[in-house]
Amino acid sequence: MVIGYENPTPSHDRSWKDLIAIALDEAMTALEESFHDLSHQQVWHRPLPDRHSIGTMVMHCLANLNDYGCWVQTNEGVEETAGEPWFDMWKNDPGVLDAEQKGRQLPEPEQMVAWLHRVRQKVTEGLATATEADLRGPRAGEDWCRQFGRTTGDAYARMVFHTMAHVRQIWCLRGVMGAYGATNWPFQHYA
Repeated sequence: MVIGYENPTPSHDRSWKDLIAIALDEAMTALEESFHDLSHQQVWHRPLPDRHSIGTMVMHCLANLNDYGCWVQTNEGVEETAGEPWFDMWKNDPGVLDAEQKGRQLPEPEQMVAWLHRVRQKVTEGLATATEADLRGPRAGEDWCRQFGRTTGDAYARMVFHTMAHVRQIWCLRGVMGAYGATNWPFQHYA
């Protein structure tokens, strides 16, 4: 595999830390591109009654990035994105969320983009301080890694795969909603 568009570099010439940084950048960029140009109504609309909205998926991804990229790595998170249990897509079906959303102030897309930027900064800072050895074992005092027999590198990989899975869902939902067009398709970034 070759990484980069302008000056391609074979991936085997990169460190594990570099590869994680590239994957995280791609995943967080793809997440932002999937919703940044939508209106409040489009983000929170649910054209399929038994499925979640784009907004719920974005907030769910922000909570996951915050949990595994900030808390697991640095023991500090971005509080605003800690996510209410309300955005936990595993525990709440869309009908429950509908009932709970009534009367709530749902975040605007611009606010979610700002939160994503703050989480990205915190995740990037945490990765910058990690060594290759740190990525191959649990961070000192970190319970998630020990509890599930994982490494801090696993936590980063989990964020990438989780985010990209939801990005695919968001684009499918945008297609169902008709929220696409010549100017709405994402620009392909090269690492």
